[in-house]
Amino acid sequence: MVGDLHPDPVPRPRRVEKLDACPLCGSRWLLVAPVQPEPPFGLSQCSACGIIFLSPRPPLDAMKTYYDAMYDREDHPHPRQQQRALRHLRRLSRYAPTPGRLLDVGAGDGYFLNAARTAGWQVEGLELAEPRVARARTWFNLSLRSCDILAAPFPPATFDAVTMLQLLEHLHDPRAVLARVHELLRPGGIMLLSTPNVLAYARKHRDVNSWRIHLVARKK
Repeated sequence: MVGDLHPDPVPRPRRVEKLDACPLCGSRWLLVAPVQPEPPFGLSQCSACGIIFLSPRPPLDAMKTYYDAMYDREDHPHPRQQQRALRHLRRLSRYAPTPGRLLDVGAGDGYFLNAARTAGWQVEGLELAEPRVARARTWFNLSLRSCDILAAPFPPATFDAVTMLQLLEHLHDPRAVLARVHELLRPGGIMLLSTPNVLAYARKHRDVNSWRIHLVARKK
C-alpha cells in the first residue's frame, strides 16, 4: 500500500486503525512522512529508527477482505510484469546461482514464481488475495497457499531462498515475519526483498530504479 501512492480507484476499507508506536522498534516518537497517500490512509515516520509506515491502515482482521476487493481487476497477463519478474530473478541468481527450494511471500499473480520455476527452482507461494491466487492458477498453473507466512505449515530450514517483493510495507508485524523467514531458511539461504522508496516519490525522482529499495541477506 505504501508503494501504491497514485493507484487507480480502489475500494476503501470500512475501518482503519491509527498506530501510536512504530511497528518496528516500538518508539512513540512519530512524525508525518514527507509524502502521503490518498485518505483514509496516511504515512508516519519513526524518529528513532527512520522507518516509514502506513497509519491509518486497515486492521489485521480486515486485510484479506480488503485485498480481495482491491486486486479483483486484472483479466490477462501483462508483459511489463513478466519483465519485472525476470529482473527480480536475475537479482536473486547473483546471490543464489544454483536453483533450490524457493518461497515467495506475497506472490501476487505468480509472475515471479513462474519465471523462477522455468529457471529450475522448486517453488512455493503465499498470497492472501483470492483473485490473485485464482489468476496464478489460471495463467501459470501455480498452486499458491492462501495464508499468512506466520501460519504457513512449513518446518524450519525448508527453503534455500525466500523472497518478499513489494510486501514488507504491507505487514502489520514486520519483525515477526522477518523472524519467521529466518527460521524457514536453510543455513546459507538467501532472503531477497524489495520495498518502495517513498522519499523518491516525495522528490518526484524521474529515475524509476530509485522508486524501490532492494535488500539481500544471507543466513549464517
